[in-house]
Amino acid sequence: MTDFNTTFQAGAPMVGHLHTEMQRLMRKLLGKFVSTQAIAAAKDVTSVNFLDDEVQHQDSIIAIGLKTRQYLQDNEETLPPGTPAKFFRHVRLFYTSLASSLLKKFPFNDDILKTLSFLNPETREKTSAEAVVQLGMRVMPDLNAESLLEEVAEFHITHLEDLPPYRETVQPEDPTDEPREIITEDSLQKFWVYMRDRQLSGRSQRQFPTIPKVALACLAIPHSNADPERCFSILRKIQTDSRSRLTSETIHNLLSVKFNEHNICSSFVPSKVMLYKSTNSCN
Repeated sequence: MTDFNTTFQAGAPMVGHLHTEMQRLMRKLLGKFVSTQAIAAAKDVTSVNFLDDEVQHQDSIIAIGLKTRQYLQDNEETLPPGTPAKFFRHVRLFYTSLASSLLKKFPFNDDILKTLSFLNPETREKTSAEAVVQLGMRVMPDLNAESLLEEVAEFHITHLEDLPPYRETVQPEDPTDEPREIITEDSLQKFWVYMRDRQLSGRSQRQFPTIPKVALACLAIPHSNADPERCFSILRKIQTDSRSRLTSETIHNLLSVKFNEHNICSSFVPSKVMLYKSTNSCN
């Protein structure tokens, strides 16, 4: 859960990963107390009958942590009778309660969230072209539906290696190790910018003139409340008691610079005009 929260507190657009990561989180949780055969046999991770005792792990392999299991083994003879059995009942209750809570609170079956998986080139085939077109017409009603449908179909059948780079190569610290390909926070945004600028071979015509517009618009959808909370936190640092006379326009401009300027602040050299306007804004 910690990794999931950390991932989706990022400021970069991550909504295209959300449905896949929710399923991965649920699958990871189920793997702690449900047999892999039951998880693999289910059509969808949300359809696993984890409340059935028959599909749950035995006490000897259910996940409780190595130190806890070692403690139970070392103190088997000194523990009060029935303590291990009671402990494992509570472990199962914890896991089933947590899994039930995830199913209740997470939008696993949200159609829009499922469709947004098309943003990730590695999960694009999980969504139908028709669903992507319906979503596209919701976010950009003036688009040509037929053209969008053709582009989505072409996008679906294009091999992954023929698409723009999606993963970034990271060189290891140890020169004897092989380079690794990773997905960064802004991988989706970079991918769709590449797709927008992609041209047909030998021609100046863009291969995908429409679907990148839809994708970049969808990437603007917030994937969590982390960004608004981050904005209010920065606002409190800007509008302090000693700066109470700042106008709304000045605060807006300062926030815009804070969120959109990614250069190192110590290297920034303001112009004389900027300094003059900054000084007068508080007068």
